[in-house]
Amino acid sequence: MELLTPSTPPPHPTQPFNVQPRLLPGIILGRELAKTLGLQLGDQVDVISTKTQDIVLSGPMPRLKAFRVAGIFFSGHFEYDQKYAYVTLSDAQSFLDKAGMISGIELRTTSADQAVVVARRIRTALGPGSGYQVRPWQQIHKAIFSALELEKIIMFMVLVIIVLVASFSIVANLIMVVTEKAGEIAVLRSMGAKSRNILTVFLFEGLYIGTIGMSLGVAVGIGLSMLARAYGLALDPEIYYIRNLPISVDPVEVAVVAGSVIFISLLAALFPAVSAMRKTPVQGLRYK
Repeated sequence: MELLTPSTPPPHPTQPFNVQPRLLPGIILGRELAKTLGLQLGDQVDVISTKTQDIVLSGPMPRLKAFRVAGIFFSGHFEYDQKYAYVTLSDAQSFLDKAGMISGIELRTTSADQAVVVARRIRTALGPGSGYQVRPWQQIHKAIFSALELEKIIMFMVLVIIVLVASFSIVANLIMVVTEKAGEIAVLRSMGAKSRNILTVFLFEGLYIGTIGMSLGVAVGIGLSMLARAYGLALDPEIYYIRNLPISVDPVEVAVVAGSVIFISLLAALFPAVSAMRKTPVQGLRYK
């Protein structure tokens, strides 16, 4: 956070030296808000309150108060840097004509994951009829998290479609194996192998192919993620508002994707396995 220490602004060139300049109260603006308004440290900014009115000769008008930009902060969150400005509590109460009143209190927990638990405890302590509204940060930014959840669902569907397309290669491979090994299947059936034994053999072959592909894919994906986390992927902060791409590997999500790959591989091997199971010894030995 870049701050300007309070100091008396220099007098205007046309101002008499014997007149003391007015010392304006300070205000801290977000970086994006200051950029939008074209303000720098030490500049004067007029703040208007539509909820508080002053009576003048022409009638009631929204209250206006001049502040001096005493600091510009950068939180890393575009919404905060675009919308939020901070003044002292006394200046805010005087400006809004709310002497001795506080409209909201923010609490910071030791861990971000404890916000929901702390909010539940505060809500229980206040009681249902207190009239206070207690919201954790997950609820305040519910729209953002809903969009992220939807994005994760779409990405999972895309991965499933990719795996389904790849599963056709398993089907084609096993169909070719069934055709090539028709004689061997017939020999096994004539030696007493049951249909479920043939089915199990080809299911395990499809599972074997899917497991190898899944293992290689997971290993390469985790390796690239760790490499990108170690060296970082630089982004333009003016566009993405972050300097590096954050990378996090969730073991649960990796397990879900791996399990889906194994399941789809078994489904892909089911049709060739059933086809091999239904072959009779006569069909397999006809052209031998």
